Amino acid sequence: MRQSMCCKAVMVLVLAGLVCMTGGCASMEGSWKKAQQRNSSQSYSRFIREYPDSPYVGQAQKQIEGLAYQKAVTRNRMTAYQEFIKKYPAGPYTAQAREKLAELEKAAEDRAFEKARKKDTPYAYEQFLKSYPQSVRKEQAQKRIREKK
Repeated sequence: MRQSMCCKAVMVLVLAGLVCMTGGCASMEGSWKKAQQRNSSQSYSRFIREYPDSPYVGQAQKQIEGLAYQKAVTRNRMTAYQEFIKKYPAGPYTAQAREKLAELEKAAEDRAFEKARKKDTPYAYEQFLKSYPQSVRKEQAQKRIREKK
């Protein structure tokens, strides 16, 4: 009789554990679905904090990086791409971010040279060279400085 009560107690504990584990999985699945529905860095970060051992953590991290890249693209500023590259130096979007950054840097250099060319003074070209010492237009700017002096 005593053994029977002991077995019943063990059985109750096992069942309670299974119910808790099943409820925990359902809770994790529900949280993952909510994170996906919200599709924000905050929702994925919250999911990772709450379920650090979840099989979805890798996916959540990829989503966070993808959202960060989209934010940089939307802002379309050199600082946005620089911040992204600093935070994700080897991610799947890093090469694209580097290309976009290079395009923006070249455009900024082009605008600076055009500004110096419009002013067409030694000082304007000197300021350009100070900002872009490795420019492909370095010789052209130096030539204009010599011609103007």
